[in-house]
Parts: sequence; C-alpha cells; structure tokens
Amino acid sequence: MNLIFIAGDDRSGSTMLDMMLAGHSSIASVGEAHHLRAYANKDHQYYKSVHDLSCLCGQDIEDCEFWSKVEENLGRPLSSLNIKPFYLRSNFKGKFFQGTLKKIIWHSLQLLPRLYNIQSVHKILNGDVLAQDSFDLYKAVQATTDSAYVLDSSKSPLRMRALAYHNPESMKVILLSRDYRGVVNSKHKRGIAKTKAAYHWKWCMRQMEVFSKVLSDSQVCRVRYEDLCNNTAEEMHRICDFLDLPFEDAILTRNTQNVHHLGGSPSKYEGTESKIHIDESYKNKFTGAEISKLFKIVEKEAKVWGYDDK
Repeated sequence: MNLIFIAGDDRSGSTMLDMMLAGHSSIASVGEAHHLRAYANKDHQYYKSVHDLSCLCGQDIEDCEFWSKVEENLGRPLSSLNIKPFYLRSNFKGKFFQGTLKKIIWHSLQLLPRLYNIQSVHKILNGDVLAQDSFDLYKAVQATTDSAYVLDSSKSPLRMRALAYHNPESMKVILLSRDYRGVVNSKHKRGIAKTKAAYHWKWCMRQMEVFSKVLSDSQVCRVRYEDLCNNTAEEMHRICDFLDLPFEDAILTRNTQNVHHLGGSPSKYEGTESKIHIDESYKNKFTGAEISKLFKIVEKEAKVWGYDDK
C-alpha cells in the first residue's frame, strides 16, 4: 500500500492540489480522511463544516457506491475507525486529569514539535490507534480502486508523523506552503485574529520541518502554492517524477468527476471552476505596521520557504 500525504496549514491550497492529483489514473483520493467518522455519522459536532456532510459525488456516505465498497473491503463499519486525533475533535470528552494532561502536551507540541518523536508521547496521544486504523482504511481504498497510490490531504503534520511511526516505508509526503500573508488574510476573513493565524502558520511550518526529517529525501517533496498556480505544468511534472508516475494532462485542472472526496474547501462543491489560478486577494489588505508585526512572528520559517519579502 502506497500513501501520498499532503501536509500544510489551512487555507494553503491543499484541496486544490488534492483535486488535481485525483485526476491521475493511478491515484485514488479520499480528501481529508480524518473527517470520515463525521461523514459516516452526519455528525456536525465531530466536524463543524459549513457544508453538508456528503461525499463529493453528491451521495451520503452510506449511499455512495464507492464508500460502500470500501466498507465491505474494510470488514467493519467506517464509523468505527478512530482516525481523527482527539485534540481535533470538538466533542472530545475524558477524565479531567487525562484531558488536561493531553491538552498540555498538545500545546507543548506547538512550541516543541520534537516532543512527538518520543514514543511515549506518541502513544499518549493515541497515535498508534490513529495510524493502524488509517492504514486499514487506505488498504481498503486501494483494494477498492486498484490504484498505485491512496491520497490523504488531512494536512496535519502531527497526523503525518503518527503515520510515519507506523509505516514510513509506504509514505510519500508533499509539504505544501503558501505565503503567510495569504493564509493570515484568508483565516482573518473567517474570524481568526491575524496574530493567532500567523503563529499557527509558524508552528505548522516548524512541525513540517521537524517531522519530515524522519523520512528520506526521496519521500518528501516541497511545493509552494504560488509556484503551483503560476507554473502549473512544471510543478505537476515535478510531482509526477517524485511519485514515479507518468504525467497525465488531467492533473492540470481540478477534478470532480468520479472523485469521492471528504472535507476540504467548500468551494469544491461549486464545481464551476476547474482552471488553476492564484488567489492574491491578500495584497493591500495589510498596513505596513501589520506586516512588520506579522513578519517578526514568522520570520525564520518565512525565510526557509522564500517568503522573506515584507
């Protein structure tokens, strides 16, 4: 079983890249797999989505032929899979001490991601169960589609690291970045404070750097949203080379046909825009003082990714 995992911050173009790769005949995408239980149970508390929890094909999970076959190959209900970390579950409940301890560890991982390389921390955060159930799902998807790769765009670097603990040799990871100003602006429009969004971008970039080092160079591909939009053919050729797959023209656009995608940007349901174009609406949205303040937060990581032009 071969897995492609897209890691990155929210609002960085992961849904776009996922839907592009989903057009390749050798790749089966499930979108953001960690939301599967929410879709299976129609549970908006488990995953607070602005859109209806239906497969991209338009069917509910229980009525979708694809997901029904995956469940059959899995050999147990899709809703039984524990593939979303507890700290991302809005309805997480537990004993006070355990819950508090885990929250402390979670926040510590933002500042010191190397802590997750400690096996005991990984275990406390239920990483073993998450990884085992995730790979059970991926194997069932591969058995259903007979594809060379299964694609998961759940984004979380911590999830990526948990999977690498379990089965590193099967993984190909795409580290996706977007200019911090674009991410901050997009999140701010959704009610998140600009400084908070900047810190989250910083922590996510830091986690990607730390966790990707457990894999070999041949298993990691860096992609910038801006390059993907401005030099689409070149970047997609490069990604195909990374995956050792032949290039196919179908991956130059967003694909919605025969894709059974979960989570991601709600724009995917509109189905009106297949061409790839860059969103630079963040330009002129910040004052000089705001940019200086944000750059002080993200400076080290921004320079690593080439976003050092304030």
